[in-house]
Amino acid sequence: MTHQGPDSGKPVIGILGWEDMTNEKIYGSLAAPGTFPFPALFTPVDGACFETIIARPDRRVLDNMIHTARTLEKSGAKAITTSCGFNAIFQNDLSAAVAIPVFTSTLILIPLISNMLHTCPKIGIITVDKTHLTREHLQKAGVPDRVPVCISGIEETAAYTHICKTLQPERLDVDEFRNDVLAIAGSMAAENPDLGAIVLECTILHVFANDIKKTTGLPVFDIVGLINYIYNCIMFTPVS
Repeated sequence: MTHQGPDSGKPVIGILGWEDMTNEKIYGSLAAPGTFPFPALFTPVDGACFETIIARPDRRVLDNMIHTARTLEKSGAKAITTSCGFNAIFQNDLSAAVAIPVFTSTLILIPLISNMLHTCPKIGIITVDKTHLTREHLQKAGVPDRVPVCISGIEETAAYTHICKTLQPERLDVDEFRNDVLAIAGSMAAENPDLGAIVLECTILHVFANDIKKTTGLPVFDIVGLINYIYNCIMFTPVS
């Protein structure tokens, strides 16, 4: 378990992670020290990995996630998120298992974003693996079928292999990864003139959010921004 931020009695965010990959070596990842200015508890879940979360969502791993979420709740967590946006498929099960807010993925933002867009209503999703992101993931995240989306993935990049397949983030060429992601985002924007915003499903991609905004000129929604927003919602700020 990785504990981030000052131990000041503030509300904490519990983060459900993969069992063998904390991504602590990737700057700005959810498990990296210093990503959040408040306490965050990153806890690997038994059995959680690419195969059981992305390729073939596993009910047994969901049960482990529920157990871990309940443990985090008992330890003082005030909200629960996850280190992989594909956990959107478990959104309803996890939120029903605890009495605190659960937001498994940035995909749950899509209905909100859709309501904010009119002249350019399409929402782009940049995901870790386009081949495995299904309509069911979107439905479980509460995305209505009427919302137009376009999806691009990083599955053909070298970074995908290091992050998801070999679990060797230390071999990641960050500059090459950034260039690949910006090319994907730029192509998405060029091919979809009615694109109004981009949602980053993959939690690692938030480190490039500003670059994507600059490249596309579009609003970009990422997991760290969402976590900070939720923290501010649950954090009591005394009025002076």
